[in-house]
Amino acid sequence: MRSYDFKFITKDNKLHSFALALPLLILLTVASGFLLAFAIDKPDYAIRGLATGLPAILASFFLVMIYHKGDIDLSSSSNTLVINQRTLMLLFGIFFNVSILILLLTPIRPWYYFVLILILYSLIFTQIFSKDANALMILSEIMLLMSCVICGMTLKYPLYFGWTDILPHLFAAKITYLSGHTIPLDYSLGYANFPLYHILVAESSYLLGLDLKNALFLIAIPIYVILIVFIYKFFNLATRNSQMSLLTCLIYSVTSVVILYGAYVVTRTVAYVGFFMMIYLTYKGHSDNNKAVYRSLAILLSVFVILAHQVSISQMAILMLFLLVCERIAGNKKYLSTNFFLLVNVTFIGYWFYVAYSFTRDLIESHIRPEHFETPVVRASVQSGNEWSFLSANIDSSIFLFFALIGIGYILWNENKKYARVFSLFALSTLVLYTPNPIQLLWQSMDLFRFDRFMLMLAPFMSFVMSAGIFASLYYLISKNLKIRSAFMIILVLFSIFSFYAIISNAEDSNYFGSTTNRKYFIEEELIGYDHVSGHVPFGSTLHSDYETSRYFIQRKFNESDALELPYYSSYMISAYDGIPEYKGYILIREKQFLDTKLAFEEGAYFPTSENQIQLYTYLQRNNKIYSNTAVDLYHNS
Repeated sequence: MRSYDFKFITKDNKLHSFALALPLLILLTVASGFLLAFAIDKPDYAIRGLATGLPAILASFFLVMIYHKGDIDLSSSSNTLVINQRTLMLLFGIFFNVSILILLLTPIRPWYYFVLILILYSLIFTQIFSKDANALMILSEIMLLMSCVICGMTLKYPLYFGWTDILPHLFAAKITYLSGHTIPLDYSLGYANFPLYHILVAESSYLLGLDLKNALFLIAIPIYVILIVFIYKFFNLATRNSQMSLLTCLIYSVTSVVILYGAYVVTRTVAYVGFFMMIYLTYKGHSDNNKAVYRSLAILLSVFVILAHQVSISQMAILMLFLLVCERIAGNKKYLSTNFFLLVNVTFIGYWFYVAYSFTRDLIESHIRPEHFETPVVRASVQSGNEWSFLSANIDSSIFLFFALIGIGYILWNENKKYARVFSLFALSTLVLYTPNPIQLLWQSMDLFRFDRFMLMLAPFMSFVMSAGIFASLYYLISKNLKIRSAFMIILVLFSIFSFYAIISNAEDSNYFGSTTNRKYFIEEELIGYDHVSGHVPFGSTLHSDYETSRYFIQRKFNESDALELPYYSSYMISAYDGIPEYKGYILIREKQFLDTKLAFEEGAYFPTSENQIQLYTYLQRNNKIYSNTAVDLYHNS
């Protein structure tokens, strides 16, 4: 017994020493990054690095001051605001109902809608730090607010498509709905053996009596929002700190990637929900008397994740390995089982190679081509000249990193023998997958191996360390004889700025914030035009259009297309406007989208300058216009 205690104390001392060295390591890392940017003659990379470099430097100095103070206790609940909870809940109810009315009465989300949402988040934040906070009410408010924000993106507009993956998934669900079986291999090699998402959408449409689109968005909200409860129970189970767990849920709900995927509930999003529930059940199974029940449910959910999305499980296995290692390094409890981790890996690898071999072979062949690794390829979106706009677009990431590094450093330094150290070490080891950094500049990492998809999976853990950083910062300010209300207002302002930029990063439908991106939904007139194409253009025809439209008409012919009376086309994205006269078949132009913002062609964005308008219409007039409405023009060239 003494031997074990000695080992544990030694391990704590090492983590404590590492935490003390962390500010210096942060400064050295930031300095090295800036020097490297100038060494390779890329000063724009150095400017981009300010988004993480500045908050990291500030956090390191703040950590040093906290270390010198030495008597901050995150488990303390004495430093709370004396505010009437009923007043805060009443204000929340009033503002929430007003926000719903705004969604119902306005054609697009106006600027004052976002202001109301920001006020609602601030009210919940205040409740968490108030005396006698009601956890059940706060969780209910967070879920209601998340639902409101998601509905404002999905149910308000005729067809929200996000990054366009929703469009082919809806068609795959339609095949399942009409045929009564999963999609065949000759239609989709990638999803034929991973059918649960399409079955879920098809069954929901059938049971609710709704079209596939509305069924998807209606069931997506409870599936996604209910995760708030599991996040709260998960961190409260491991840390026994209800207040910090509530703040973790609030931060999670307002994080930009979480808001985005709340509306963009595609296969990987559903798999992520299953993954986090699986992790929770694994932890719960360790601490509950009904271990067999929880572990069985965790195994069942691992199978669900495998069958919901093909490649997510491999990324989740990597994160589970990180978490397992961090637990062995920093934890005095062992919630994660090595046997369970091995079971998940054996199950998905066995399924990939024995059932979904065609998919696995295609995946491996497409990812190990030598030409992919000949030289690092910088992503097309990373261009010299847009580095300053990059900084303004990542203000929320900067505020997150400031608090997250404080939280990580503080927990490693002071939370001896507490499981929070595991989450802190895990967050530190995976920060490179979550925050802006050089890895995100490369096509190989972000597009080929899809490192961007790690962000959603890491969001709960990153929210936790940010919440720890907020508590540590608040208690430090109070310890410096600053009045609790003044200290709270400083933190509230920073949280509000974080929330504001996270919210408006998903506000492409509003013109009030200077968004230059295309809207992520089709308007009614566009859908009417697309229905005309489906009803009058012969199946199998060639269609040329912008990127979003080409994704709408992604339907391909398969063995049952004619039997199910499903349309199919050869749909291509227009490479460049000057190639239009050479195209044979049908050309579909979203004129309203072009005049409002731009069209996405293969060579890049095509903006509605006077010269571009004249050139485009000159080329189009050489074809026969066979259909037109206020948003869509259809041409034919034989």
